[in-house]
Amino acid sequence: MAARAGGLPAKIFFFIRMPDCQCTLCFAERDTYLHERRQYIPLETTDSCLISNLLNLQVTTDYMFMYNGKTEEVLQFDRKGKFIRRVGRQGNGPGEYSMISELAVDDSNKELSIFQYGGDALVSRMPSSA
Repeated sequence: MAARAGGLPAKIFFFIRMPDCQCTLCFAERDTYLHERRQYIPLETTDSCLISNLLNLQVTTDYMFMYNGKTEEVLQFDRKGKFIRRVGRQGNGPGEYSMISELAVDDSNKELSIFQYGGDALVSRMPSSA
């Protein structure tokens, strides 16, 4: 996370569970003058994309990638909160992941890297934005 004047973070992400079970992501950004701007993004909540234990969040220009620790899945949403896909799948075979330690995005090359304990990093191409 980048730091700005006074050591305060430039971006802060909050994950909010609303009373009606609607999940909302809140972005709080501070500019160089420490003015704060918040953006609330309600996430699509269907049986295929429920999040119960958010362990990692990576945001690009077009997408948000979330690692759900309870189901050990990486989920991709667009910046409006629409569920796009599950990235890869859990397992021990080629192209599968287990025991994820970190996610990283390279927005310029449109790549998501999934790092795992004791294993190789998996790289997934992001789909072109619509």
